[in-house]
Amino acid sequence: MSEFGLMEKAPDLPVAPVAAAAPAFYVVGTRKFTIMFVFTFGAYGIYWMYKQWDQYRDSIPDGEGQGRLWPVARAIFSVFYFHSLFRKVRAHAAPRLDEWEYRTHATILVVLVLAERIFDRLSSLDYPHADTLSLVVMAPLWYFHYKAQQLINESCCDPQGLQNKRLTAANYGWIAAFILLFLAMVGVEMAKP
Repeated sequence: MSEFGLMEKAPDLPVAPVAAAAPAFYVVGTRKFTIMFVFTFGAYGIYWMYKQWDQYRDSIPDGEGQGRLWPVARAIFSVFYFHSLFRKVRAHAAPRLDEWEYRTHATILVVLVLAERIFDRLSSLDYPHADTLSLVVMAPLWYFHYKAQQLINESCCDPQGLQNKRLTAANYGWIAAFILLFLAMVGVEMAKP
């Protein structure tokens, strides 16, 4: 204590740095997103949906429905969850994304995913031109996923997706696996009489 009865200032102690809060949704660089989507022939869209819901689940406080949120189911049955995901993204980013027509965007993705799955099924039944139609659907399917990713990045204050822009060893492994799968399918088709 000082002569005036006041306590002296405590010595400054080192303060541990505070970790930045994880984003509410899955942020990924748009270049990386495009590479993964194209080289996995759209299968990355399933992983992407899983990661969106997984990240969202991890961002909500305990006791607010975490246990009811199953990212795997929401990825597999994505056509039922695009609207819900986009509504949450828009609410998270209000007022920045208030002009985003998320319902229309989600509906377009639902229609494209269903069309792609129908064409894939028809292809397995040797329906003529089903493979071509499936590939044609991939372009708008990529585009609307890409636009959604841009908006999600924006909602998480990382418009460029800088925190997840590099391809990892696992990404290269998935790309290689899908290229080998594609080459095997081409080989099977060429071997048919």
